[in-house]
Amino acid sequence: MPISSPSERHDRRHFRRLSLEDLSRPILAPVAQGTGAEGAAGRIVRVPDGPRLVSLRAERRGKTTIINILAGLVLPDAGEARILGRSVVGAPLSLRAEVGVATPNDRSFYWRLTGRQNLDFFAALHGLGRKERRRSIDEALTSVDLAPDADKPFRLYSAGMKQKLLIARALLGKPAVLLLDEPTTHMDPLVRDSLHTIIRERIVGQTKTTILLCTHDLAEAQELADHLIFLNDGIVRGQGSLADLRSALAPHARVELEFAQMPRRAGRRSCRRP
Repeated sequence: MPISSPSERHDRRHFRRLSLEDLSRPILAPVAQGTGAEGAAGRIVRVPDGPRLVSLRAERRGKTTIINILAGLVLPDAGEARILGRSVVGAPLSLRAEVGVATPNDRSFYWRLTGRQNLDFFAALHGLGRKERRRSIDEALTSVDLAPDADKPFRLYSAGMKQKLLIARALLGKPAVLLLDEPTTHMDPLVRDSLHTIIRERIVGQTKTTILLCTHDLAEAQELADHLIFLNDGIVRGQGSLADLRSALAPHARVELEFAQMPRRAGRRSCRRP
């Protein structure tokens, strides 16, 4: 049974910054029966207003569909997605400018240009003037700790530096909502911890941005997010703060195992009944 938090019963006026209601979007890959599979479907997601970090964890499918819908890249077949109280379907450019997106495996940067030159190109696409571009680029680079490496060619960037530049680009327009799809994938622990600090303390804490962060890592979601959304097979199964979700699970039995020492052999054969 889906787990809901008390916040779902609040007035809709408290959820203007980000909300999804009964979205559906066919996934193009066929399932065993040869029919289309539904993605991002079935329930309501409402994120309380204000600066916060929302974690979306998905099993099998749904998270990328939601990111693409909120970014205006695809249209839902049914339901409604709203940002700042306005539908993303047919949204004007002014609303789309309020959304920043950083997705993995992005190939839109120019390898021969420096990080700063790449950001200058994309800032120009935002319609920013020269002085405003320079200021926005400096702020974005500082936010993600990339200012010391801003003038290096992009081709020399490490995976962590490339990911930071992606986030810096998403921040150029000073968005109200930032969409991050698995931002710490393939990162070593030190770079990962650094990016966690940047996301939580600088982007959310200083810019007052609402972040929707998609991750498969439960530990990362628990560490960063103050609002959790669990998606399974394209359907929202639970959402709310960590405290809300724990309270909802409280009546269920909980088993804790403690071992004096680790068994010599792992696997099913090492766990025999007496």
